[in-house]
Amino acid sequence: MCDAFWPYERARSAVKTDTVAGYIEQCRRLLGARRCAVSAFSPADERLATSLFERDVLIEHVEHAVLLGCARKYVALINHQSRDSIVSFSYFKNVIEEVRELKMPAEYWRHLQMRVARLEQQWEHMTAAAAPKCAPS
Repeated sequence: MCDAFWPYERARSAVKTDTVAGYIEQCRRLLGARRCAVSAFSPADERLATSLFERDVLIEHVEHAVLLGCARKYVALINHQSRDSIVSFSYFKNVIEEVRELKMPAEYWRHLQMRVARLEQQWEHMTAAAAPKCAPS
């Protein structure tokens, strides 16, 4: 399916990734876009992003790794196999390498993006339902 006919708008940033600062900012935004990630993007995270930039890792690969890693995390959270959110960009280090080797078609990543959005909603509903309710006074 061509992008012109795809019914969903891709989340693209105006940040250029041709500089290390732009690359770091894009990594920060990708991580910050997911509710299961609560990272403040530490200096260690910046060093990892800088290393990825210096190795010419495409920002698209980082974007796909964040999707794949978050999909896995949401499944673990929903299935009560984990209680912890993602707290560091380094969580995605191995996933980025995995994505670079996968060579999946664009349709797969679009499907995964929709799936992650549904998983995120499901997890948010679960956490809202489990939150303690205030008793009326």
